[in-house]
Amino acid sequence: MQDFFKSGFFKILLVVMGSLVGLIVFEASTGNLLAPEQILGTITKPFTDLATTANDSVSGFFDQVFQGIKYKEENVLLKDEIANLQKKLVEYEQIKIENQQLKDASGIKSTNPSFEIEPARVVARDPDDLYTFTINVGTQNGVLKNSPVITNRGLVGIVTNVAQTYSKVTTILGLNIKISATCLEKNEIGIVSGQADLIGDNLCAMLHLDKSTALEPEDIISTSGGGGLYPPNLIIGKVKEIRVSSNGMSAYAVVDPAEDIVSVKDVIVVKKFTGQQVLPEKS
Repeated sequence: MQDFFKSGFFKILLVVMGSLVGLIVFEASTGNLLAPEQILGTITKPFTDLATTANDSVSGFFDQVFQGIKYKEENVLLKDEIANLQKKLVEYEQIKIENQQLKDASGIKSTNPSFEIEPARVVARDPDDLYTFTINVGTQNGVLKNSPVITNRGLVGIVTNVAQTYSKVTTILGLNIKISATCLEKNEIGIVSGQADLIGDNLCAMLHLDKSTALEPEDIISTSGGGGLYPPNLIIGKVKEIRVSSNGMSAYAVVDPAEDIVSVKDVIVVKKFTGQQVLPEKS
């Protein structure tokens, strides 16, 4: 029994009873004695208000929790949907690339029926050597060292290293490239190669021309087929200007390649062509 009088419940009961007595005395002194139900309502109002506030707070809390769960689920669904759309976009781009490659290959094949070709994609460039790149085909695709690399615009370069699934291409801007070239219109011949002073402008040169060469700007330079490494009549580019060699004995033509060598993405490897000479690998 003593524990009851010490309990918190008993203390609350005393507060309520004291409040009730105080209210009755106050109302009696003013002559406005309230009815019992009014007194009870007055006493319990703070508790009902507190209960209502607590209930609203709890309800609001759980509403936020459930709403957060709902948003999280919707967010996961949206992320999955975005991932699927991105996957479809990649697949679409791949199909578009392959279709363009087949279109280019078909056009090249129709004008060069003797060519055995393989479409390829540029997959890497060396930041220290922007005039070579790696393509995604190799020996398993029938690509060999010294296979010419072209586009429907013209000559790009030649395969200089080949592995099973990839190959390295040295472009016509490379310093070690030597291409037998001609201008059919002017009946001029020479050697196209990269030059250190021209590489920065994405240009190459047609060397060993006579000082009185008939070549002039806008003349078309193409492969002559000499040496057997390159098929004849592949467009290399246009003459940009004629310069006299440093020895003063000859001239050379600055050539602007037909293809944008440093940004080309899709190429065609000519695996075989009529008249091709297969050179033995150096040991």
